[in-house]
Amino acid sequence: MSINGPIFLVIGAGFLAVRTGYVPAGGLRTLGDVVIRVALPALILASFVRSPLAEIIRPDYVAGYALGSLAAFALALLVSRRGFGLPLDRAAVLGLGVAASNSGFMGYPVAQGIFGAPAAGLFLAQCMIVENLLILPLGTSLQGGGTAGSILRATVAGMVRNPIVIALIAGLALSAARVPLPGEVLGALDLLRQISAPLALFVLGGTLAALPLAGMLGPGLAVTAGKLVLHPLLVFGAMTLVGADPGLRAAATLFAAMPMLTIFPILAQRTRAEGLAAAALVAATALSFVTLGFATRWLGLAG
Repeated sequence: MSINGPIFLVIGAGFLAVRTGYVPAGGLRTLGDVVIRVALPALILASFVRSPLAEIIRPDYVAGYALGSLAAFALALLVSRRGFGLPLDRAAVLGLGVAASNSGFMGYPVAQGIFGAPAAGLFLAQCMIVENLLILPLGTSLQGGGTAGSILRATVAGMVRNPIVIALIAGLALSAARVPLPGEVLGALDLLRQISAPLALFVLGGTLAALPLAGMLGPGLAVTAGKLVLHPLLVFGAMTLVGADPGLRAAATLFAAMPMLTIFPILAQRTRAEGLAAAALVAATALSFVTLGFATRWLGLAG
């Protein structure tokens, strides 16, 4: 409760504010853009410029998180195709629901409460490298019957346009060059970093309130269970396999234990599975209050 209670109270505040009409649902996209385009890039940049390059990108962390996420995506694809008889494009949507975490809106706030803001920012950046450069391009390309070339083009296009990736590259360059930023600039980045966690949680709650829900039978229940249980277990195993130290293994597993990313229903629109995706997102977010409690205790992080 001490770790997750405040997180879910802010999510609940956003949910109630939008559901009661106190905050218009139409303004959520603007608030979400502030988080994605301003606050999270500032957070990543502030974390990078204060850390040596060797501490920013840990190959064992990236490799373990990527390996576990790919395994989760592949298993979800297999179950969707063989178990539920879904076509490849819809199976790819469910694969994204299982293998792509809500790292920015929920993962960072939870990790901040456990590891502190600087370390949580570094963990977030490495998870987003895997999600934005590997899992999302793979899933979206398979929805359109993509080839290896289309996946590569989607990856490059995502890198060019994504403000998170731009902040990653800029932060890596500044850290490698050991270029110090003026104190005023660091102060401004810190102010923006401080709004990222509460604003992201409020937007998440409001988004859940605005979603149209559908039934949760079959594939919906499967993707919820896969995200909250299968993905973190596979990442834990992959981090163990690559020999990551217990702290890195715990952080990667915690990010994998988050619900699926908030734009999951939007990604599902292409295959007309947005109702299923919305219901799975709401269920996974609600159930994560319980599963994250077990995860933090299991990983030895609650103290």
